[in-house]
Formats: sequence, C-alpha cells, structure tokens
Amino acid sequence: MSLPTSTSRCTSQMDNQNGDTEMTSEKPYKDQQKLESLLEKHEYHVPSVADECGVSRGTIHRWCEKHGINPKPYSDKEKLKELYVDKGLSAEEVGNRLCGSEHSVLDWLRRHDLPVRTASADRPPHFRTQHGYEKWSVTHQGSSFDVMVHRLLAVAEHGLDELREKDVHHKNRIPWDNRTQNIELLTTEEHMRDHLSTWDRDDDGRILPHQ
Repeated sequence: MSLPTSTSRCTSQMDNQNGDTEMTSEKPYKDQQKLESLLEKHEYHVPSVADECGVSRGTIHRWCEKHGINPKPYSDKEKLKELYVDKGLSAEEVGNRLCGSEHSVLDWLRRHDLPVRTASADRPPHFRTQHGYEKWSVTHQGSSFDVMVHRLLAVAEHGLDELREKDVHHKNRIPWDNRTQNIELLTTEEHMRDHLSTWDRDDDGRILPHQ
C-alpha cells in the first residue's frame, strides 16, 4: 500500500499562472504581501514570524531579501532622518513608529552618522512636585525650565501683567490646593508678613523651628 507524501503541515495547492502548482496556504512567507502582514502583526520580530510559519529565522530573512522587505525598518536611514532629524521625534517615539527599541534607533542613527541629541534634549514637558508645590518642567535645547502650577493658574485668572512683581499666595497655606478660590496675589512683603504671622515664637519674639 502506498503512503501519501508526508509534510510537516497540511498544505493546499493552487495553480499559478504558468500552470505549475505551488503550496501557498502554509508558506505565507513566500507571498510578499502576506509576509509584510506577518511582520507588521509581530511588530517586525522575525523570531515570532518564524515560529508562526514553522521555519527558521534564516528562512524568513532570506524571503525578506527576495521580496525586498527590510525586516528592521528602524535601520532605514531615510526614515530615521525624516522622523528623528527633520520632525524632531525622540528616539523612543521613532522606535514606537518603526517597531524598534530606543537603543536600536540610537544605534542605527550612529551607524548612519546622523546627529544624535542628548537624552535631556528629548525630554517632554512633565509634571512633578517639590515641597508640596505642583510644577511643570521642560527641557529645551539642553536648558531646563520650571513653572509652578499656581502661577500658571494666576496668569489664567488675572493676566500676565497683573502677576508681574507679585507673589501667588495659597490662602489656606496648602501648597497643592490650586483651586482658583484658594489663591491671591500679594506683594513679596505682604506674602512674607502673612507667613511670619503663623510661625511660633518664643517669649522674646524669636521664631521657633517647626516640630
């Protein structure tokens, strides 16, 4: 009794335009569009594509080369120049778009002799607190700038001109309570006098340290 030819996976046969038969359903990597779809599905992680197809990584790389597909889009010099240099995206943002890590993007930028910015130059505006005061920080061209949230609020409420040479005071003295009804504009002298009035003093009028 003759046995059917065995294959590692079930396959279906289709006739191509030349009348030849070829197995396509179980070897999608031989079709350019299907291989591109698989790469996008697995975020250009070749080992994952190879596992799904049941072949080696080398096979996927060879078919990428045959189809003219770059399995590492983050290595493309023109794309790196467009996104990182021309549009000013960070290495992390470029990696997210081109399916690579920040480290891989920086590595290929250097390989292509494209200018690499410092990490601080890429840092977007970020929110943080300092001694209970809320603030926004931003780094631009290597220089860092901070602005307090309560001062931003005061500008929105009173305008920039009114804020000049004025302190923004929290009425209830809670530095993170930035409700509009809790802030007021004072001169530096008024502001200091208000805070000094709440400090404990000894019998001789000297300010006592906070416990």
